[in-house]
Amino acid sequence: MYYKGDITDNAISLIIEQMETCLDQEQAPTRVRKKIIYMIIECLQNIYNYFKDKPYQKVLNDESCLDIKNDAYSYTINASNYITDESSQNIIKKIEYINSLSTEELHEFYLKVLSSQQVSSSGGAGLGLIDIARKSGTKLSYVLAPNTNGDIYFTLQISILNN
Repeated sequence: MYYKGDITDNAISLIIEQMETCLDQEQAPTRVRKKIIYMIIECLQNIYNYFKDKPYQKVLNDESCLDIKNDAYSYTINASNYITDESSQNIIKKIEYINSLSTEELHEFYLKVLSSQQVSSSGGAGLGLIDIARKSGTKLSYVLAPNTNGDIYFTLQISILNN
């Protein structure tokens, strides 16, 4: 499944509905389906929240992309959107820290962030990437592609094993 364009409430609903239909047709295990849907929602909400108060970046939001592929072993979700260089550096630090943690350490970190009740400038508590890593059971990957305006086209790559 592939989607490129403006991420709105309606687009999120449509994408989820289409993905559920695809997963039904593929007869994906219920546990895997729930993980995939959760991670798609989390990724789309992150993109939506990043752009919701930035109408001057409408053109950049039109370049947001969600690509979901599967093979015999896993599903791969690629969620892409433009972010500032500063934001990309912050996300990279978070991802690298999250990837450095063991399963137990990741769970402890999740509980620590959950109990801190601090809200970020984007309106969240910062649990999204942590929870994605916890639920996927795999390391998070990313790709950065700078553009001429100084923005970065950021792609978060998530793998979900088919077991």
